Amino acid sequence: MTRPPVLADRDEAGKTNVPVREVIGLHLRKLRNERGITASNAGEVIGASVAKVSRLERGLLPFRPEDLAALLTLYGLNRFEQEMIISVAVGNRDLDRWDRNAPAPETVKYIPLDEVVKNRFVQTADLIRSYDPLAVPELLQTPAYATALYCASRYPPPPPSVVERAVMGLQARQQVLESDKSPLLWVVVEEPALRRPVGGAAVHSQQLSALISAARNPKIRIRINPMGTSFLPICGPFTVFRFVGGTQMVAVHDLGVDKIADWKYDEERVMTFERAAIAARPSSKTTAILTTIRADLYPDHT
Repeated sequence: MTRPPVLADRDEAGKTNVPVREVIGLHLRKLRNERGITASNAGEVIGASVAKVSRLERGLLPFRPEDLAALLTLYGLNRFEQEMIISVAVGNRDLDRWDRNAPAPETVKYIPLDEVVKNRFVQTADLIRSYDPLAVPELLQTPAYATALYCASRYPPPPPSVVERAVMGLQARQQVLESDKSPLLWVVVEEPALRRPVGGAAVHSQQLSALISAARNPKIRIRINPMGTSFLPICGPFTVFRFVGGTQMVAVHDLGVDKIADWKYDEERVMTFERAAIAARPSSKTTAILTTIRADLYPDHT
């Protein structure tokens, strides 16, 4: 009888690919625990005992394709999120692209799945629309501003290694904007957010200067919703990604985690961005507005 195919079982040289299995198993256990699903419930879905589920989550057993797909569906992952994990499992995506810090099983750590999906979206979108009522949208943040914001927006404060890894991931996404095939980036940001001195005067002043430079990029449109706006969305930051063919996905940035959804299930945010863009000042005024804000806050800036 032919043995069913398994995922993450062998590498190209035919050696057992334990690190990949352990990374995937670790992530499956995290997903299951976060959703309050017992190992028994997971086992029922794939016809396995609790002991087998435990061995799968510890990377001691290879995954069959149907088992991995069933578990990811049980845990509520959409098709994009499932594709990211399965592509690593079958060897179509390098482990290093999903997990830069897993050279050996005993040191397994992983880049959160939401970040992996967001990286892919930035790389493949032809239009990115982002709204942020609280801070500068992340794709336009300087490293110093991003570092200060990451620390200020989380409690308890994260360790330096976590902050550094997050900022490095952001910088990797930002590099896409510098390529010849970069997507269009349209952002709407609230004026009070621009006046908030995240990181202190020097960091904030540098961030405003970076925004002024970005506003001159023909592929970037920055619109500022003024203090006396006619429309003030009561929501957190989010990003809408549009791909060739018209498919759109929404990433809601909630407490440091991005919740990904098909726009059909979150059409309200797509409409919110459009309404906010209409209420905001035109992008042709952005450079002047930013220059005024910088002059108000830092009159000694040269």
